[in-house]
Amino acid sequence: NLTKVMTAPHSDSTLESLASSLVDSDPNRLGAEDIARPAAIGARAGAAAVLDVAQVAASGESFGRAFRWLLAEARRMPDLDEIVTGLCHQLSEGGLPLQRLYLAQRTLHPQIGALGYLWNRGDAAARLITREHAVVASPAFLNSPMRRLYEFGETQVRRRLVGPAAVVDFPVLEELRDNGATDYAIFAMELAGEPRGSLSVTTDLPEGFSDREIAGLAGLMPL
Repeated sequence: NLTKVMTAPHSDSTLESLASSLVDSDPNRLGAEDIARPAAIGARAGAAAVLDVAQVAASGESFGRAFRWLLAEARRMPDLDEIVTGLCHQLSEGGLPLQRLYLAQRTLHPQIGALGYLWNRGDAAARLITREHAVVASPAFLNSPMRRLYEFGETQVRRRLVGPAAVVDFPVLEELRDNGATDYAIFAMELAGEPRGSLSVTTDLPEGFSDREIAGLAGLMPL
């Protein structure tokens, strides 16, 4: 399940150097200058995430399908890239117009600050990306939607990238839009009320994601 992605150890032999400048799912460590955490995060600390099964079921077949798969098959998978790949296939085959998915988790590794698993439509498997601890001080992270989750206590950020309702207020959104994305959303993955990982998605469907699809993705996060 998705909790594995936040808690399972990793092997140095699987690490690879960062191959992308996109940091929509960068590590969730606070910057050294931000020792005092915003009140929004403290307020939710200790509040357990609750899975809303009715919300997932009402959001469409792709989410019911992903829900059943996460509870049954995914929990038996030993490799995190398999879980991410399988989740993307379940969502896509169930009808979600998924163009790209990125799942990130923090680590306790002395050199590696975070691990990410990137899947693009057409990929046979998710690709592992590593990020150094120093990335949290980079302009790319400081000016990213990820920071809204990890340092300001937001549980999700959603942006339409084209049309009259478009809001492209982060550099990474410009890059995603230039690659054909029309809609973007990122969700915090919490343990004990704290953001420990994140999952971001894009679609290239002209009308973007529906509100029901966004609600369905949010409903899967407690898994």
